[in-house]
Amino acid sequence: MPGNDAGQTCSGSGESCAASGCCRNLSDECLAQGNDRVCLEALQPPFYDAGGDCIVGLTSTLPGAALTFDGAPCSYSQAEIAAGIAIPYHEEIDMPIGGLHPAQGDAGGCQLPDEAGLIVSYQISGGGQQYCVCDVGLCAAQSFVTSAAVGNYYHQIAWDGRNWYGPSDTGNPEGAPFPVGTYTVTLTATGAVEGVPDQTSGGAFTMTATRTITITP
Repeated sequence: MPGNDAGQTCSGSGESCAASGCCRNLSDECLAQGNDRVCLEALQPPFYDAGGDCIVGLTSTLPGAALTFDGAPCSYSQAEIAAGIAIPYHEEIDMPIGGLHPAQGDAGGCQLPDEAGLIVSYQISGGGQQYCVCDVGLCAAQSFVTSAAVGNYYHQIAWDGRNWYGPSDTGNPEGAPFPVGTYTVTLTATGAVEGVPDQTSGGAFTMTATRTITITP
C-alpha cells in the first residue's frame, strides 16, 4: 500500500515486495506482477477510466465482476517501450461473491489468487510475437476456494517490449524486442462458482478484457 512504513525492511521501486509487503517510496504500491509482487508507482483514480480508443472488448460471464483496462496511451515509441512501460487494469467487483474456484492459467500451475479472489493471466501478442509470464516452473497441484469483496482492485503489467514466455525453472532470458506494429493485450480470468445452476457449464465463468497497443519507430 502507498505510504506504508518506510523503514529499511520495505522494498525499493521495481523490487519484489512479496516478502516485505511494503514499499520505501511513498508513491509506490506493492502490486501483483505475474507470480510476484513488485513496488511500482501507484496509479489511483481519477487517472483511471474505462474508456480509450484502443480498448477492443470487455466480457464477463461472472455476474457482478469484470476486468477492464484503465486510462493509458494507445501507442508508444520503440524507445519508450524499451525503457519500460506499465499497462494499468483493474478487477471491478460490484457485489460480494462467495464460493469462487479460480483456475490457474499458467503452464506449471503456480499462479495464486489475488486480493479480488481471482487469478488473472495476461498476454501481449501478434505477428508471431508473444509476451506473458506463462511459465515460472512446475508447482504442486492445488485448487482454491475464494470470495470477492466489493471494490476495485488495481494492477499493472510491466513490460519492456520484448518476447518472453516466463523464466520457467531454468531462468529463461527475455527474447528479441517486438518490431514496430500493433499488438493485442488480453486479460483472462476463468474458473467456477459454487451453487450456480448451469447445466452446460456447471457454474464455469470466463472474464476477458482486450485492448491494442501500437509500437511506433
